[in-house]
Amino acid sequence: VRAYNTILTNQGLCVGTTALLCYILTNTRLDQFMMQSAFAGLFLMLLQGVASQRIFGADLLITWREARVGMPMVAYFVAKDLAALFEITLSAAVFTATYGSLSGSQMELHRLFAGSWAFVYAVCGFSYIFSIILSPGAAQMCAVVSAFISFCVAGVYQPQLPEMAAQLGGRGWMIPAL
Repeated sequence: VRAYNTILTNQGLCVGTTALLCYILTNTRLDQFMMQSAFAGLFLMLLQGVASQRIFGADLLITWREARVGMPMVAYFVAKDLAALFEITLSAAVFTATYGSLSGSQMELHRLFAGSWAFVYAVCGFSYIFSIILSPGAAQMCAVVSAFISFCVAGVYQPQLPEMAAQLGGRGWMIPAL
C-alpha cells in the first residue's frame, strides 16, 4: 500500500509540475519552447532521480545479506531493474500525456514517449548507482546535484559550463572536479 501511495504521489507531482511549467512558459516562440523543454527535462530528472532511490536503497542490507550467502548479484540487479520497468513506463507515459497535451509541441506522441522513456530509464539507472554506493541522504543529494549539473551543461539554456566556471571567479577549478 505504501509503494502505491508513493507511485501515485510521484505521478501527481509529475502532472502538477509539468502543467505548471506549460502554463507559465507558453510555447509561442522557439526560445520559449527550448526553455520549456529544458525545464521539463530538469523537473523530470529531479522527480525520477529521487523516486528511483527506493528501488535499491531501501533494502540495501538485504542485498548485502543475499550477496554474502552466494546469490548471484547480476541476476538480483536484473530482477530489480525488470521490476522497476512498470514504474519507469508509467512515469514516461504520464509525462508524455501531460507534456504532449499542454506544451503546444507538434511532436508525435509515440516519439515523445520513446524519448521520455529512454530519458527516465537512464536517469533511474544513474540514480541506482547513487543509492547503492552512498547513504540515503547522500544519494538523494547526488541525484539532485547531478540533475542541476546536467541541466547546466546541456547547452540548451544558459549558463553553459565555460560561462559557469567564469562566474565562479577564481574558484572555477572545482567545475571539472565535479
